[in-house]
Amino acid sequence: MSAQIAADRKKPRTAERYLRLQLAVGSGIEIFNPPPVPTSIVRSQTIFEDIATRGTTSANLSDLFAQQSGLHLDSYVDMIFGALAGYMSRRPQQLLDDPALTLFNPVTFFGNSISSEAAYQFWSMESHSIDELASSLSMPSALVSHKDFTAFRMKPFIRLSSGSVISPHPGFVQEKLKIGLFWTIVNSLQGDIRQKAFDTWGNLFEIYVNELLSDTARASREQYFAFPEYKAKKHHHESFDSILISGKVCVAIECKGGFLPNSAKYADDLEKYRSSLDKKFGTEKGAGVEQLARKIGHVFAAKKEDERELEGIDLSQVKIVVPVLVVQDNFASSRLTTPWLAKAFRDLMRKQSLSRRIVVVSLLVLHVEDIESLQTYMQSGNFRLGDCFLFAGKRGDPGLFQPVFQFSDIFEDFLKENGIGAISHRQNTRFSEIVNRITLRFFGQTLEPETESDGAA
Repeated sequence: MSAQIAADRKKPRTAERYLRLQLAVGSGIEIFNPPPVPTSIVRSQTIFEDIATRGTTSANLSDLFAQQSGLHLDSYVDMIFGALAGYMSRRPQQLLDDPALTLFNPVTFFGNSISSEAAYQFWSMESHSIDELASSLSMPSALVSHKDFTAFRMKPFIRLSSGSVISPHPGFVQEKLKIGLFWTIVNSLQGDIRQKAFDTWGNLFEIYVNELLSDTARASREQYFAFPEYKAKKHHHESFDSILISGKVCVAIECKGGFLPNSAKYADDLEKYRSSLDKKFGTEKGAGVEQLARKIGHVFAAKKEDERELEGIDLSQVKIVVPVLVVQDNFASSRLTTPWLAKAFRDLMRKQSLSRRIVVVSLLVLHVEDIESLQTYMQSGNFRLGDCFLFAGKRGDPGLFQPVFQFSDIFEDFLKENGIGAISHRQNTRFSEIVNRITLRFFGQTLEPETESDGAA
């Protein structure tokens, strides 16, 4: 891999060379950048407890989890958060001075707040013995051993011969509050119900993103349409996952909550990575980039007979289209992967015949955490989603002189240029509510802010 990267330096600048770099560094970036706790736990609560229980999807993942594990999902999340707090509540120097603090007694850790049966089930799910871990790691695999941390992600604690448990990296525990929670649910399922769970997750992800963007657009008085449909009967089905209309700007959005297989991310196989990326997010039929290009071509076709109108949406004033792909997989939203997806979009758009009044800017690839960041500014009077996306679309095209970029970098420039500051939003309130639920369960009282005297003591 090192030799191939070195050889790439002698080639003309192409988007593909960055894919090889992503394979080289992607796993390490994942390990050393665990998801932020507040947004992770709020997202999981919103998706699995709020949206999933409305009956809008084919399977209730919370119920499936309870049936398979014997634990209610909120109890499981509370225990994960409690286990993580065992590390977060200590300063690094404390753990270095007294390594015994890194060990937990699984029998007494949760005290009397959790039944012994629930605690036993939790630690059985989340820990394995050294022998079990060794057996898992020694199994033949096409994956590169120092990049594949699947065994630790599935069970982030190790049971020692003393009976104590320890996490080799608390970041693996932290992941369980976000997408690791979904994998915990899926890994407990078999057969058709497992595939149904994947389909359900995709629907839940789309609904979650739509609700976040809808709230942000409503605050800035822009028009937002979730799951718009084509008007004509022969095409009467969903077009984009959502559309934002902001004056002359139309933001076309596709959401992809799927994941690249481990064989694509951790095997140092460029062809496998490229083909998997193309299948789920790129140019293959039904992939994110392909859907955006095809549907933009339908809605803004040059010939009237080829144009497909959208039900209840007036696009007559639109002059600029901003394509947005929202993903969950870090490998798909990486600053090293985005140039390849942007190039794939440009190549597909060259095959479309569009109305001359329409200008399509560069593809934007946003991670779901970027969408959550946007909500932080939703009450600001001078913040508009359309302006933000247009700014990024015009700045973000990864051409010859700007080959590597990420939405979060451009978003920071947008905020600075427009003098926009963050304000508190409902996710902070929701996180406080969840923390209070957890502390009530474990300690019988809500979390009290630390006072100056507490800190001095």
